[in-house]
Formats: sequence, structure tokens, C-alpha cells
Amino acid sequence: MKKWERTLVAILAIVLIGSSIFNALSLDNLNRENILLEQRLATLKASTGRDLKAAREEFQDDLGKIQEDLAKLEDNVKNKMEKGELEKSLATFREDVAEKADKQALTELDNKIFKPAEVYDNTRKAAVNISSNGGFGAGFLFKGQTQIVTAYHVVAKTGLGGAVMVIPNDGVHLFIMGKIKKIKPEWDLALIELNEPMNAEPLSPRNDPIFAGEQIVVIGNPGDLNNSVSTGVVSGLRRNFDQFPKIDFIQLDAAAYFGNSGGPIIDRDGRLVGFMSQTLDSSGLIGFNLAVPVNYVQRFLEE
Repeated sequence: MKKWERTLVAILAIVLIGSSIFNALSLDNLNRENILLEQRLATLKASTGRDLKAAREEFQDDLGKIQEDLAKLEDNVKNKMEKGELEKSLATFREDVAEKADKQALTELDNKIFKPAEVYDNTRKAAVNISSNGGFGAGFLFKGQTQIVTAYHVVAKTGLGGAVMVIPNDGVHLFIMGKIKKIKPEWDLALIELNEPMNAEPLSPRNDPIFAGEQIVVIGNPGDLNNSVSTGVVSGLRRNFDQFPKIDFIQLDAAAYFGNSGGPIIDRDGRLVGFMSQTLDSSGLIGFNLAVPVNYVQRFLEE
């Protein structure tokens, strides 16, 4: 082999050996880089997993807070709506109360206003004129359309079972005949039974107590003037007199004269309080009249 050939072979051998060593070193470096990359990737994955988990937890916490805030907001909105409804209901209630109070006040005021014309118009048909044995007086329809109550002294001269003429104010009859069915002189009471019914409604009794100072209407026939009306007040209660020891009279200041006896005494509501009986003309108390209370009438009819 020639010298230059040996030299060339030696160079090639050196090149090959160098190349082999370089390749080995490069591969080793690559392996190390791969390992580092894998480690970094693992670290990145782990870090990313931790970050994602933390982010998820943080998101869930935020979501929970948002849901709580939404719940509170809904509660506030609901409370505001409920408060609004309550305020509206309260306002309506106050308006209703105010309206009812106004109506009640008007009613009370209206009740305080005495309207004798209305009382008379609503009850006048039940009042009658009675002609008996030359005398005359008044009476009223009570507990039925054929029963007339009057003062006993109006029909005393005719007596029990006697006939009397009743002149109604019902717009139908000129007169109706009747007979004295029942009497109680100690209470100045008499009952007349009519031969036919009147075209009128009987008076309703007042069952609650009456008080001094209350306004009343008196219907009667003073001087034989049919269905005359006068007004006044209750002047006193439970008045007793020797000639009628068993009666607690109602004292009135309303005008009443001969012919008013037996006429009804009516309160502001159209209820029967009693009937006219006596006039105080012998004791210096002229102008005061006495009425038999309605409870005596009821007891008389029940006996």
C-alpha cells in the first residue's frame, strides 16, 4: 500500500471515529433533552392540573357567591314586592276604615237629626180616631190589623163588649165598627176588636229602654181633629200618682189636649214607646203629660 493511501485510510478512520463519537454524543444529548422535555411536560401537566383544579374551585366559590347574591336579590325583590302589596293593602284598608268611619259618622249624625215629618208619615196610618158613647179619643193598630189599643177612660162609658166606631186613616175606610174586647182600668188600657182589618201596618214596639231627653212624636185627635201631630221630649220616667198607683208613667212635654188620650207616642225610629193617658192639670204642672209605657201594653195583650 502506498503511503498516501495509508494516510487517506488513517484520515478516513479518524473521520469515522470522530463521526461515531459525535453521533454518540448527539444522541446522548438528545436523550437528555427528551428527558428534560418529558419532565417539563410532566411538570407542566401537574402545574396545569393544579391550576385547573384551583381555578375550578375558585369558579365554584364564585358561582356559590353569585348564587347567594342572586338568592338575596330575589329575596329583596320578593320582600319589596310583598312590602309593596302590604303597603297597598294597608292603604286600601285605611281607605276602607276611613270610608266606614265617615259613613258611621254620617249615620250617627243622621240619627241625631230628628225628622218628625218622616216619623209621622211612616206611622200615621196606624193611628185612629175613636167615637164611643158621645166621647172621642185616639188609638192605634197593634199586634195585628184588627186590634186597636186605646186608653180605657176613652171607652169607659161604653163598657166591655160595647160597640164603638173607629175612624181609620188608611185611605180606604171611612169608618170600621168594633167592640170592646178587653179592659184593664188600673192600667188605663182597653182593646178594641175591629169587624174587618185596616189597610195599614201595626206599630212595632220599642223593646229597649227609653231615656229622659229623647225626642218623640205624639199622634192624636185633640178637639176631634183627626191625626194631629205634636213633638216633644221625654221629660221624666217612672212617675207615680195616687189615682194610678200600679203604673210607672212616662212624663212628656209634648202638646196634648182632650182627644189625645189613647194616641200613640213614637220615637225617632218609628217605634211605639207608649200611649197618651193623662194630663197634669190639677197639680200646677200644666203642659206635662203622662204616657203608659209600651211594656204595659204588651203584658196586657199577653194576659
